[in-house]
Amino acid sequence: MKEKKERPRTENKARFAKEFNDDDFIKALKKCQAEATSSASEVADKVGCSPRYAKDRLAQLADQKKIEKKMKGNTWGFKP
Repeated sequence: MKEKKERPRTENKARFAKEFNDDDFIKALKKCQAEATSSASEVADKVGCSPRYAKDRLAQLADQKKIEKKMKGNTWGFKP
């Protein structure tokens, strides 16, 4: 039978704290960057058009499988 390793508690001593190393955070950051998307408003700012027009065009491009789209909260995010 495995012996359980005692883990440190949080500051309020209510729950056990989980330990994470630097690599856990670096890997997570890289994954977030790889999955990062841009909003239609951000693209509109770069192109110089209205956010609504950018959203429509980006949605068309996604429907044509030229880019990817992903729901983020209550808005679409787009990436190449």
